[in-house]
Amino acid sequence: MNTVFRSTRFACGVAFCGLMVAGNSALAADLYGRGGGLKDGPFYEAPALWQGFYLGGHVGAAWSKADVDDTFIYVGDPTYKGDLNTTSLTGGGQLGYNFQRGNFVFGVEGDIGYLKVDASKDVAFRPTSCVGTYTSAPYTVNYDPKMCAVDTKYSASGDLYGDITGRLGYAFDRTLFYAKGGVAFLNGEFDAKYLGQNCASLGSDSHCLGNALSKFDYSHSETLVGWTIGVGVEYKLTPSWSLKAEYQHFNFGSISYSYNDSYKIPANNVDYSGGHYHSTLDGKTKVDFTADAVTVGLNYHVGGGEYVGLK
Repeated sequence: MNTVFRSTRFACGVAFCGLMVAGNSALAADLYGRGGGLKDGPFYEAPALWQGFYLGGHVGAAWSKADVDDTFIYVGDPTYKGDLNTTSLTGGGQLGYNFQRGNFVFGVEGDIGYLKVDASKDVAFRPTSCVGTYTSAPYTVNYDPKMCAVDTKYSASGDLYGDITGRLGYAFDRTLFYAKGGVAFLNGEFDAKYLGQNCASLGSDSHCLGNALSKFDYSHSETLVGWTIGVGVEYKLTPSWSLKAEYQHFNFGSISYSYNDSYKIPANNVDYSGGHYHSTLDGKTKVDFTADAVTVGLNYHVGGGEYVGLK
């Protein structure tokens, strides 16, 4: 009797297990069949819409600034600190490559273009005292040869710029939001023209060189290397074309130099039989170049492919 009961219970268990397996197989067939199960559901991996090479152009507006810090070495070391500002158009081209992993897009981009910096300002150095004495006989002049009153014209300029940046963004289908940052370059130049006098506080007597103006011109140009950061948004119009808008800040670095020069006063400018006099100009200058730009651009994506929803 017990043997029959155990055999019956075993048979029922086997039958139950068989029903469970059959039921699960039928359910799986239904879920992944053509009737609209999980196989055809909305879960899928996003296509790599943004991956690959691209190139394009951009145009916009730029606000450039040259911060001048010039110290004229004299009594009290008069110093000028101020800005030379420029507003201009900017434009150029870009080339880059994107990688895409799910919704995250990252890559590298290079820009080259024209960023106009063209500003000037007139500044007057006026020390509170001027070193120098004059006696009418026997026509001797005792003065500090360093420049006293100085009128200065500063000019800053720049044109060709470039940058190499890394980009990191997040894509919502056709729309890509991104940030970028890297190294930036600018072909920059700074000019300073000084026109001044010795012993200006003693009047315009030619014995004190009051009317003998000294001229000093300095010009420094170099390729500046700095950094840049920016943010932007890009939208796929078609698989191959996208439109973008971008803001970018540039800090191109500085032009720094010291100056020490001597100017010989022509004899006909000095009413003194002793001959020629000279004056000297000493100082140090630092000029920082920065810019902000807002641009729109168009990119062509090499080998852009079709995907569902984007024709």
